[in-house]
Amino acid sequence: MMEEVSIENKEKLADGWEFEVLVGEGPDTTTHLVILEQEYWELFSEVYDTPEELLQASFEFLLQREPKESILPEFSLSEITTHFPEYQDEVLA
Repeated sequence: MMEEVSIENKEKLADGWEFEVLVGEGPDTTTHLVILEQEYWELFSEVYDTPEELLQASFEFLLQREPKESILPEFSLSEITTHFPEYQDEVLA
């Protein structure tokens, strides 16, 4: 069963956004600070209506490959391709 993913906070940065993403429920919830650069968002903006939808899809992608405890506590969304080269193709499919 897929973990629940909720986007709790969104802060506008000069060149994008910072999100606080919670994964799971109760005491086992993990918290992740994720940066989404405006330039990187533009690669996905024709497929996703909002950055939050992209975040949701990205965390679903990650959770299919690793437990929530293995997801970095802070990262830039563009870094996912470093660990999972298929990320962009799958999330844009």
